[in-house]
Amino acid sequence: MVFTNDRCLRDMLLALGIPVITLMQQKKLDILRR
Repeated sequence: MVFTNDRCLRDMLLALGIPVITLMQQKKLDILRR
């Protein structure tokens, strides 16, 4: 039971984390350009 829950949480974190990481990378590029 705990394993499945951890997996679901990890999948959700990955689904939410990937776009957040891409956004942060874009912001870093914008800061470097300035």
